[in-house]
Amino acid sequence: MQDGETTNGETLSEQTNTTNGVAGVKVILYNASTNQSIGYTTTDAMGDYVFTDLTPGNYYVQFDLSTLPGGYMPTGTNTDGGPNNTGESDAYGFDGKTPFVSITAGQQNYSLDMGIIINPLPVELTLFEVWQRL
Repeated sequence: MQDGETTNGETLSEQTNTTNGVAGVKVILYNASTNQSIGYTTTDAMGDYVFTDLTPGNYYVQFDLSTLPGGYMPTGTNTDGGPNNTGESDAYGFDGKTPFVSITAGQQNYSLDMGIIINPLPVELTLFEVWQRL
């Protein structure tokens, strides 16, 4: 499905031709009014996902961070500038959730996405204990 094509209902999707996508990331759709999961899908080879036949309402998605490729981590939210840019990451890096969007009858929304990067600094946490001799 490409931008501008119609579906048999409202659509919440991420589709972009501007960056390399990542396949196999689990995307969970939630009803924002009830916080109940409605369903899930995984991203395709282009990093795209789609939910169709939605009733009008408020929705958000959560990207399952445990399904990111090894060595990758989410970017920060709105990493390329202002809040309504199409290239920014909408998901919060700590939990993969996006803000909610309102879907009206016949509307298609292609704006909810999450940026990821190769983790530049693998960090190993070590606990040090200091003992004082008496």
